[in-house]
Amino acid sequence: MNTRTLTTSSEAAARLPAGALFVIAAAAFVMVFAAAGAPIPLYDLYRGEDGIATGDLAFGAVGYFAGTLFSLLFLGRLSDHIGRKPVILGSIGFAIAGSLLMSGVHTMPALLVARLLQGLGSGLAASAMGAYVFDTARGKPAWLPAMVTGSGPMLGIPLGALLAALLVETAPLPRALPFLVISAVLAVLGVGFLFGPETCAPTPGARRSLRPQVSVPNGAGRLVFAVGAAFVATWCIGGFYQAFAPTITTDNLGSDSVLVAAAVFSSIMIAAPLGGPIAGKLGPPRAIRAGAIIFTLAVIGALLALWAGAIIPFLISSLLGGIAQGVLASGGTRAILEHTPAHERGATLSTIYVISYSGAAIPALIAGRLTGLITLPQLFLGYTGLVAIAAILAILALDPPRTDRSTP
Repeated sequence: MNTRTLTTSSEAAARLPAGALFVIAAAAFVMVFAAAGAPIPLYDLYRGEDGIATGDLAFGAVGYFAGTLFSLLFLGRLSDHIGRKPVILGSIGFAIAGSLLMSGVHTMPALLVARLLQGLGSGLAASAMGAYVFDTARGKPAWLPAMVTGSGPMLGIPLGALLAALLVETAPLPRALPFLVISAVLAVLGVGFLFGPETCAPTPGARRSLRPQVSVPNGAGRLVFAVGAAFVATWCIGGFYQAFAPTITTDNLGSDSVLVAAAVFSSIMIAAPLGGPIAGKLGPPRAIRAGAIIFTLAVIGALLALWAGAIIPFLISSLLGGIAQGVLASGGTRAILEHTPAHERGATLSTIYVISYSGAAIPALIAGRLTGLITLPQLFLGYTGLVAIAAILAILALDPPRTDRSTP
């Protein structure tokens, strides 16, 4: 075991208590993803004021996904070898750099580079910061760190979008202020990590860890496939909302408000943390099954509402889908990580997020090329079919219900 006990070192007396470290790690984890969500409500501004096309905005989302996947594949295991804190500080640095660049975006290349930097920060956070959350969660309910790592992106991205939309509507410097505020918060949280101990002692093999590799815990291949299929179902829909929420709000749901666009985008993710306690009561296998079924039904409801141009039913269906997504994310993350050794958590979390972001990036790349050929409701119909197929695969890949012996 190469984890360090938080209270055994003589330097611990000068450091923050474990409870404070957990809060800082959870808050920073959410805020890195909030930085990634902040640009989304401004897409209509970029489209109207800068002439960036809808399809190009979709490729901006692909740039974010590509940056995340790169850092997960090449850097996802690094914190298991050099320690969590250096990688965490790198994650915060990338997120701040991307945000500062976003504050002055007026062209597609600048948008793409900024989103790529934000993706790099998100990928490093998903592995190193997510592992740090688990490392500092001693004494916490088993579902809590799983909820933070599983639902943190789904909470952070919409929170960033809502904050940005609020500042766009009410504050000066609407294209810059959201990114400056988030950068300042991230900087403060980064300082907090300096007062926390390293939770994963350095081990040899850092250079070797840079080779792309998907890590699956021994004996967990079938479970990883089931959870991966479920995460593809949820993350592909999140990718659709990220790329097209401002456009469907204006063109299909009848509102040109930046704040309403942010609410539409956020509706599929913002309620995800409510699923954490539900997953804790159900246990991982039942949480995965129930979450997959309810999420699929919620997406079908959102599809019907979108075709009807009915914004309230669309929001209600999306919020229900967000809760189901949280149940799925918490149950799936806990199922995989609760028996994973601490020194393998970074690599295992990277695998989970590689699957998740691939599920968002590949459909978004295809969707960006189809926007001029079919309508967005027709595109959403295709996404709904993908959700149904992935959910069925997830349920079929799980062991039969009689093996559900997990306790909350």
